[in-house]
Amino acid sequence: MKSITIHGLETIPEVREGDDIARLIHEASIREEVQLSDGDVVMVTSKIVSKSEGRIVHLLDVSPSSKARAVARVTGKDAVEVEMILRESQGIRAVIPVRKIASRFPEIFSAISNDREVASRLLTQEPAFLVTVTKGGLMATDAGLDYSNNPPGSCTVLPENPDSSATAIRAELGRISGADVAVVITDTEVSFTHLYGSMDIAIGFSGIQPVSRLFGTTDRYGREKFGGADVVVDELAAAAALLMGQTSEGIPVVVVKNLAYDREGAPLKAPQDALTKGIWWSFLATLKLKLSPVLQPFV
Repeated sequence: MKSITIHGLETIPEVREGDDIARLIHEASIREEVQLSDGDVVMVTSKIVSKSEGRIVHLLDVSPSSKARAVARVTGKDAVEVEMILRESQGIRAVIPVRKIASRFPEIFSAISNDREVASRLLTQEPAFLVTVTKGGLMATDAGLDYSNNPPGSCTVLPENPDSSATAIRAELGRISGADVAVVITDTEVSFTHLYGSMDIAIGFSGIQPVSRLFGTTDRYGREKFGGADVVVDELAAAAALLMGQTSEGIPVVVVKNLAYDREGAPLKAPQDALTKGIWWSFLATLKLKLSPVLQPFV
């Protein structure tokens, strides 16, 4: 029987700037008897990486620019927050009017909280999400700013180069543990599927091929499959999040064991503007379909 196992490390202390993440992981794995072995995949939340790299912002030190103030007036967001989003991104690609959606479809948001009063208060405080592309080329809401599990008046921003961070953690883990592991850095994002909520995705990785290159391979009936390019690192991030959680669980690292994966090949990443242009082309293609007089009765 094939199986993989995931183990959450629960004894990693509060991370501060300058802390050696790899050493904290290694020491916790020993305490919790989760011995690191060749082929393990170590899943690390971006939050602790950001903290160790000093990527913490004290909002009282931030002065919003005129551009940030203008965006804040239009979207209803806080000007200081908008300033940080602009600093950490290549620009705003779209706006999700959260408050407007919540007022029109309250059943959506009451369905994702056990406390309607708290949900209503939070939605009043958050008028919109800004869909951005970070400086590192990641599509992220609000440039990945994170206020949770941070002291009041501060937030963390994403690691400057998550792939480099993953590579450094992997190299140090290999040196001190003797195990050849892969490392994946995760972050929580809004889910744009048929369900409303969030899920963890991979934003950086080292030692693992992020996408399974099986596109075009044959299925059990010999047909060439239009598919097979699974985003393995995102699938791992989603699985790890079942243990990491999103609130007070205190499990920032998960170790995945017995997974067969491809370690070879260069990281497979799309050009930074590929997703933006793809969305635009998809919009134009949809508009063309909607406006076609021949197809009008059917769309």
